[in-house]
Amino acid sequence: MGRRIRPNPSSVLGHLARLLRDGNWENRGLVELQALNQLVSDLNRPQKGKICKISLKEMIFHVSHSRMKPKPSIPIDEDLDITLEMDYILLEDGSIKEDDINDYNMNILLTAKQKEGDKQNKFAWHLDCEPYTKASFLHPHFHFHAGGHKIEDAETGELLMLTSPRIAYPPMDVVLAINFVLMNFFNREVYADNFKALGKGDYRNIMAESVEKIIKPYYEKIQQALLSNKDCSYFPLYI
Repeated sequence: MGRRIRPNPSSVLGHLARLLRDGNWENRGLVELQALNQLVSDLNRPQKGKICKISLKEMIFHVSHSRMKPKPSIPIDEDLDITLEMDYILLEDGSIKEDDINDYNMNILLTAKQKEGDKQNKFAWHLDCEPYTKASFLHPHFHFHAGGHKIEDAETGELLMLTSPRIAYPPMDVVLAINFVLMNFFNREVYADNFKALGKGDYRNIMAESVEKIIKPYYEKIQQALLSNKDCSYFPLYI
């Protein structure tokens, strides 16, 4: 039995935008939905072939960083801006194309304005796809670059930024990426009323569809490689 054809992504993402509006994420100034609405509009236009190009441009979230222990300790505005950008290709069965380094790209940029002057403090995460890469350092098929507790007491000038390690992580579509931002940067107690809308069946159904089409195949490939004792670019061993 073949895989089910995924529902029209414009319908799924339009439904997600409505759920975010219903949960007052937009009205409270927590999420700007223009970029998501534009993506839905773009997807409603006819696309050639059986693939679907997804391009989310600068979807912005606004959240208080008061419980995140931000550094440096110089005065910065209370609000943290989080910008999400994504470019990837959906295949006919709803899975993500992952044959080339340019097939998938996701960026999360954190920006805090200093209270005095025009300077900003920034940090970023990058999730990308590098299949079949032969390099001097480990390159999982999908991987994150990140930053953590060992540097939480360091000021900006004391930080050492390296391109390694590349942390293996499942790919995400727009649904999973938006959920990733909400669950990692918005305190569930502070924004409890907004999260209530996400606890309902519609949101869970949207998430379940993305998990079925994006996350399950990723871990199935890892499991198959482990059971057959074969090398696996999705979760390469250090040997």
